[in-house]
Amino acid sequence: MSSTLSMSGGRAALGAQEKTFLGHPMGLFLLFLVEMWERFSYYGMRGILVLYLTSPTTGMLVPPPGAPDGFNPGRGWSDHAASTAYGWYTGLCYLAPIIGGMIADRLIGTHRSMVVGGLLIALGHIFLGVSGIGTLEQSEFGMAVFVFGLALIILGTGHFKPCVSVMVGQLYAQHDPRRETAFGIFYMGINLGAAVQTYIVGTLGERLGWHWGFGAAAVGMLAGLVLYVALRPKLLTGVGLPPAGRGGSAPLFVPLWIAVALVAAWMFHGGQLSQIDRFFSQAWVVGAMVVLAAVWAVWFVAIQERQDRGPVTSIIIFMLFNAMFWLAFEQAGSSINLFTDRDTDRTVVIPTWLQRLGTDPSFPVHWAAWIGTGAVLIIVAFAGMLRGVRSRRTGVQLLGLFGTLAGIGALVTGILKPMGYLGWVATFTLIPTTWFQSINPWLIIIFAPLFGAVWTFLSRRGANPSMPTKIGVGLVLVGLGYLFLVYGALQVKDGAKAAMLFVAATYFVHTVGEIILSPTGLSYVTKAAPPRYVSLLMGVWFISSFIANLLAGKVAAQVEKITTGEVTLPWRLAGGAADAPNTQADFFFLFVVTSCAAGVLILAFVPLLKKLIQGRE
Repeated sequence: MSSTLSMSGGRAALGAQEKTFLGHPMGLFLLFLVEMWERFSYYGMRGILVLYLTSPTTGMLVPPPGAPDGFNPGRGWSDHAASTAYGWYTGLCYLAPIIGGMIADRLIGTHRSMVVGGLLIALGHIFLGVSGIGTLEQSEFGMAVFVFGLALIILGTGHFKPCVSVMVGQLYAQHDPRRETAFGIFYMGINLGAAVQTYIVGTLGERLGWHWGFGAAAVGMLAGLVLYVALRPKLLTGVGLPPAGRGGSAPLFVPLWIAVALVAAWMFHGGQLSQIDRFFSQAWVVGAMVVLAAVWAVWFVAIQERQDRGPVTSIIIFMLFNAMFWLAFEQAGSSINLFTDRDTDRTVVIPTWLQRLGTDPSFPVHWAAWIGTGAVLIIVAFAGMLRGVRSRRTGVQLLGLFGTLAGIGALVTGILKPMGYLGWVATFTLIPTTWFQSINPWLIIIFAPLFGAVWTFLSRRGANPSMPTKIGVGLVLVGLGYLFLVYGALQVKDGAKAAMLFVAATYFVHTVGEIILSPTGLSYVTKAAPPRYVSLLMGVWFISSFIANLLAGKVAAQVEKITTGEVTLPWRLAGGAADAPNTQADFFFLFVVTSCAAGVLILAFVPLLKKLIQGRE
């Protein structure tokens, strides 16, 4: 079945003479870098898509200091339309890998699938950038070009996302003790890409022009792809090969998916995509799909062997609650993003020494000294890192890595300072909205290893929390995180804005919930599912992620209706007249109620769910 869904097929154990870095094959770090750039692309779009679509055609609502009138216009879409588009985009990025994984497994192999996916993603970002040139920036045809680029990215992600993870697994023998650590390192690459994009894609999009941000991701994706193709023969020999006698059809998928993306753009231009969305938004259609899903779930459990019915039932239950978590969590790119942009006080005071670094020629930063120091540091540290690779001394490798990064920082500072490119530091008094989305990945990089150590410690003592307990705690935490936004939204009145602290605190609590809940799902499916249905259930799990992301956009699209009184909620936290419309605080409180209630419900049934699991955790 789909390589989206399985991690089988590890290659033979590594030879004793193979070069390693931090105790792992060098190929792992090549995949780390390529995946980092792919995630750079995805999270870059996640950060600025809704901001771009909702930005008025007359210019940004909250432009940066000193920006001219009409700076950086967007498409002027309603929050409802933009959030709906965001939901379809993020949802399809989880659905497409099911198809891409099957193509890789049965036809072209993971290596060729990654190359096809990377090319499509880069091409998609190029067209997103092109859609902002000249008259295309505001025309309907330009918007169709933009949708064409989005479709290419979705299709490219379908090819890329499942295969790179499988290739990491193929680097190790099936029972190699390094496999788990390898995926931990790889996970850091995902989050590093998610964090770094906010400072490049987000900053370019908000401060230079939306389409500069969209196009920037193409440069990163192409750079990662070139690096992969150049180094793969040395570092990934024999990994990702197609089934015997196949693989030659890989180049055909590029024009095929371009044609599919063109059809999607044509359907958008003709209004058919809107009609499809309206059809699937009708209550009777949603109800019918829910009934069909429930009937299928009951039938699927019934056809299992007696000993498998409990574990399969638990998988389906966990999918439902997992989807509820991500429905709440994925407001980050839509409703929370818009609240941060419009209703959060993002102003900061730049320290004097930092202002002088950017503008004062007398500031004691001599460019020649910085360039020289940086160059020497890079040479010495990089040479030390290579020596550590040859001798397999992890401490030397790490020291060399951090020394090289410090040298690059010094070198870049020494070059940019005399050229006058650091002056922006002094005027950077309004934090870009997208920067707040870097909080989550940085916290994961910091805390995920700590939580991993805690789980290991508890496992050795037989006290590691069960799967349903972790899901329940994760749901409660994502709900409690919204309390900070509720309080912040209540401060937004009479021209006042919410403090940045409330947004940051929400991301912090949500991240803790994600770290507890996120790693458990797919791992549990591989352990608990009957062997012949593992791939099918993994596919269903991805479909549940598609539904969760789509619904996240649909729910975010209700903010306008709630704040205008078109939709009412049973509570009115801001007080006022009985017939007054709800506020954003009421909208965010919706997630407090639903997520915490779902978390408490699953925690209450932990004993029953543990019986269903039958020890397969």
